[in-house]
Amino acid sequence: MLELRDLRCGYRGAPILQNVSLEFPEGSITTLVGINGCGKSTLLKTAAGLLPPVSGELLLDGRPISSFAPREFARRVAVLPQSREVPAITVEALVAHGRFPWLGLMRKPGEKDRALCEAALEAADIAALRHRELRTLSGGERQKAYLAMTIAQDTDYIFLDEPTTYLDIARQFEFLELVQTLHARGKTIVMVLHDLAQALQYSERVAVFSNGALIDCAAPEQIAASGVLEQAFSVKLTCCEGHYLFSPLK
Repeated sequence: MLELRDLRCGYRGAPILQNVSLEFPEGSITTLVGINGCGKSTLLKTAAGLLPPVSGELLLDGRPISSFAPREFARRVAVLPQSREVPAITVEALVAHGRFPWLGLMRKPGEKDRALCEAALEAADIAALRHRELRTLSGGERQKAYLAMTIAQDTDYIFLDEPTTYLDIARQFEFLELVQTLHARGKTIVMVLHDLAQALQYSERVAVFSNGALIDCAAPEQIAASGVLEQAFSVKLTCCEGHYLFSPLK
């Protein structure tokens, strides 16, 4: 289990979020939500080891993540960031990068590595584009390629920072269905989403952030009934036949 204990996180020692205590149990899918600038992406980067905490503890299976060697940690945790460079390589080559934490000094992939890359290409429905250069793909295709790389890394934990940004609505649902498939295979998923209805639909737990703090983390139906989303986002929530609808407060 990944645990955040009294965590303060931010940039250059200036905390954005204060005193966050939160757990990501094995096999769970947790979505972080909050208005722009509230610190949810900062928290995700900190929990994923990309950003050092200002203070507090970050533990993976009871062990401080700072005690993990980079390669050792990369075998447990994979991260799909919100923004990244787009290298001039093929989809197949990009996906192979996911195996780097597992390769020896010669960086030569073996039979297992190739099999995992092939399975990742198929899982992300991107195998037909394996020889295409990444820069020639659409935004949705490129996002699938990066997810395939993340799948190939074969970690217990997968962190996704606003993975549906720039995707059209059909591709968003397609992507989130794939995320649920990974979850069904036992992966622990932590993601940041802007769409509140999608967060409630595709999560087991929703963590709501506001004014520099975690204000609640619970099952979607509990979050929907608690009123914290109305408080944090100044919206009205209506549940209709299992679907969540949001509208402005009047």
